[in-house]
Amino acid sequence: MLDSENIRETVEISVEPQIQPRTSQPSLLIDRLANELLSLIFDFTCEENLLQEYPRTNEKPTGLTSPVISYLPALAISAVCARWRSLALALPDLWARLKLKITEEQTILDAFMATLQLCLDRSAQTPLVLDVFIDYIKDGLYDDNPPALNLLLQYSSCWKKFRCRTDRHIFENPLSLPILEDLSLGCVGMDDVGDIFYSPRAAPKLRALEIDLPPSDTDSRLLF
Repeated sequence: MLDSENIRETVEISVEPQIQPRTSQPSLLIDRLANELLSLIFDFTCEENLLQEYPRTNEKPTGLTSPVISYLPALAISAVCARWRSLALALPDLWARLKLKITEEQTILDAFMATLQLCLDRSAQTPLVLDVFIDYIKDGLYDDNPPALNLLLQYSSCWKKFRCRTDRHIFENPLSLPILEDLSLGCVGMDDVGDIFYSPRAAPKLRALEIDLPPSDTDSRLLF
């Protein structure tokens, strides 16, 4: 038969909390990667950043099925954590690959232009790879170039690859394109194109040239 002292000892043992030794939480495998390897992964991930200007009447850009930021991989990566942000800001190539869809309708201009300027700033004079499409709108909003195109023209000395589909005289003032290697030009929205593109003043490194004009248009001239 247990005496009162043995009972008290038994109770104390049974209710004593079972304290497990603390162990540090295992980190994610990706967090163990060296910065150099992680940077390579980011570089492969950011094939292009899609910026689509769209009319105020639309709820979201045409043809996009996911949140807008998912089409901006450089911006998405830089928003994950402090380490990823630091790496993304140190990799200007991520920000230098841009695909732009520009409209001449009334748009939510501030956000679009701010994002474009952010990418250009973070590209830090890295050679730019640009794919530009400008919607043809009869009696469009701009008599001159859309603001986004004018902004890109300010960085023309950084163009390495430039693809553009538009109805505008984008080279109305001849440009110096010192590092341009690949140029692709075409027109949209017009049967009679006229003198759409004008000669770059100098493109000493140009290696590839593609011209896409309507088959029915025999009077258009591409001036080089």
